[in-house]
Amino acid sequence: MLIVSSARRHPSAVLLVVQLLGVLVYPAMATSGSGIGRVAFEILGIIVLTLAVFSVWRHLD
Repeated sequence: MLIVSSARRHPSAVLLVVQLLGVLVYPAMATSGSGIGRVAFEILGIIVLTLAVFSVWRHLD
C-alpha cells in the first residue's frame, strides 16, 4: 500500500517514470520490426495519456 499511497500523493512522479520507461523501451521495439512492438508502444502511449489526465485531474481538486 506504500506504493499506492505514494503514487496518489505524487502522480506526476509516476508519469515521469512511465515516460522514461517508454524512452528506454522504444529502441528495442522499433528495431524488432514486428507489429507487436508497435502495438505495445501504442498501449504504453495510452497509459501515459491516462496518467497525465489523472495527474491534472488530481491537482484540480
